[in-house]
Amino acid sequence: MPPVSPAPAPRTAPPHPAAATRSLPERVVHKLFKFFSSVRLAVILISVLVIGSVAGTLYETTFDAKVARAYVYGAWWFNFWLFFLGLNLLCAALSRWPWKRHHTGFLITHLGIITLLIGSYIGRTWGIEGTMTLFKDRPPNNQLVIDEKILHLQQDGARSLAWPVEIIGRKPTAQRPWKLGMTTSGYKIELVDYAPSLSASLEPKPSDDPAAKPAAHIKLVSARLGQTMDRWLLADENPENNALDLGMAAVRLRPLAKSTDAAGSMAPPAAADAAKLPPGTVNEAIMVFAQKPGEQITKPVAGTAPSGVKLALTADMNQRQLAVTWRGATYEFDPVADKGRDEELGSGSGLKMRIENFWPDFEVKDGKPATASDVPRNPAVLVTIFGQLAPAGEPDSPLAATEPAPVAGNNQALVFVAPDGAMTYELRASATAAPGKGVLKPGESINTGWADWTLTAIESIPRAVEFMKFAPAPEKKGPKAGMATVTEGVRVRLSKGAESHEEWVPGGWRVSLPTQPRPVLFTYGYRLEPLPIGLELMNFEVERNEGNDSPAGFKSTVRVTDRTGQSATGFAFMNNPFNFPAGIPYTFTGFTYKVSQASWNPENLNQSSVQILRDPGWSLKWIGSLLICLGIFTLFYLRPAPKFATAAAPKPDDARARKPKKSGR
Repeated sequence: MPPVSPAPAPRTAPPHPAAATRSLPERVVHKLFKFFSSVRLAVILISVLVIGSVAGTLYETTFDAKVARAYVYGAWWFNFWLFFLGLNLLCAALSRWPWKRHHTGFLITHLGIITLLIGSYIGRTWGIEGTMTLFKDRPPNNQLVIDEKILHLQQDGARSLAWPVEIIGRKPTAQRPWKLGMTTSGYKIELVDYAPSLSASLEPKPSDDPAAKPAAHIKLVSARLGQTMDRWLLADENPENNALDLGMAAVRLRPLAKSTDAAGSMAPPAAADAAKLPPGTVNEAIMVFAQKPGEQITKPVAGTAPSGVKLALTADMNQRQLAVTWRGATYEFDPVADKGRDEELGSGSGLKMRIENFWPDFEVKDGKPATASDVPRNPAVLVTIFGQLAPAGEPDSPLAATEPAPVAGNNQALVFVAPDGAMTYELRASATAAPGKGVLKPGESINTGWADWTLTAIESIPRAVEFMKFAPAPEKKGPKAGMATVTEGVRVRLSKGAESHEEWVPGGWRVSLPTQPRPVLFTYGYRLEPLPIGLELMNFEVERNEGNDSPAGFKSTVRVTDRTGQSATGFAFMNNPFNFPAGIPYTFTGFTYKVSQASWNPENLNQSSVQILRDPGWSLKWIGSLLICLGIFTLFYLRPAPKFATAAAPKPDDARARKPKKSGR
């Protein structure tokens, strides 16, 4: 048997000379570079981005763009994936080094995609997009409303912080709060709850201030109608606080200058007390709307003199919006920052004013003034004018004593609170009927004479300050009487050691939390972005269809002014935006403000809402798109012609010489 030879050893490729001399870090870098430049990674990245884009489109069509932005386009994982896609493209382009001529299309395409990604990132990071509501014959407005909710904190009188707070999907809870940061005084800031709708109710707090007003807890009950109205009243100048209005009847709270005596006799009503006021006493409430310049609602307290003050309110959130004119002089105030302060009109005049309330978007809801949003579409302000001036008839005194006439058919229950907390009442079935009077003891019910309604005063506070209590509104049943439904809100908690403070912060409101050494202020609402330009609505036109009154189109004439004083006027209507500054360099680079028509108010043709867009990455997006198209064209249509190797044809003699001979038999 012949010997069996051993099997040959498998042949292996010899190691690359350069790879054998590399150190460990170099080999790791080489493997990482090979991984990030691989086609397999590119397929995975592009597949995930396609699936995410499909999910974002479904979110946007099912819900809205904000939900799609929160879960997909603005999520951290989407940005993470785009970054790795750009890194993969860059490594793939570098892996072809040194580049050859046939790499041209490949490199142009990859460069275009990278440029497009960079332009998109610049636009999303430094670009702005929002809406602005303009009113005709108003000063220029530069406050852009961004569709992003923020929680704003003001502390130490000047320093402020802000956090984006978008409640989509998971909301904060007391067990799993959202941790935001720390205050300068060491308090931990947390969000512990969210409510899509809040109810506000007045709950005055006792005060040691001698100028504080009395408050009373009133309850009205009708057994026949099965209704109970239970709320606090505060005897200040704000009609929202001092009255419980039922439409045909009202309960009003008034202060008394002295207490009831032992026999139970009551002090004279407000009209009698007002007659004893010194001449020149001013105490009136004025309400003015920004959309009705020159018109104001003035309500003087009985027996006081008119002040002659004129108010003017503007919707520009970037300026001192409230102008107060008195005796030829004009004083400007901020209805938000100066709210609640006593400001003197003129040095030594004795006349003062106080901003009681401000509504950015005024509306009447549940019979009470409220704000529809924190966007200044219909601003309104309530101001109190008070003080002691010279009697009528003296030089430079425009005052004259006045007494408002009673309203016919007005059913009223006047409740008076004395300095010691004792309460009395006066019932009026009409302006001509003799009023009923008496002492109102806590917990005791009296018949009002309005059907079967009974009035009960639960308790009183001799000196109190205004405090609004917010709570989530019931989902099925409406809020009880005395509670006005406001916008959504978040519950904020401040804690330091064993000390803790919690309070609801509704949209468009400013809420104070009693921290030490100074309280902090919270506001919640849409983010306002001040622009370096101001927009002014010159005219608004609505085109109507022929034969009917239905609108066919809208056009806004807008004037834009920058900080240097340069201005331009243009038209914004459907598919025709107005650019400022105009010109090819600004438009091509994206450093221009594009003003487009957004919406309009059919009830007020002097109002228009425009959308403003500024995208500094616009030029890179276009350049990247053009490079992609050019690269694809180069890859498929400008490929070099293939070269075929051709051998020389054999000579005839050579062909015969190489022809094999036939073997004979």
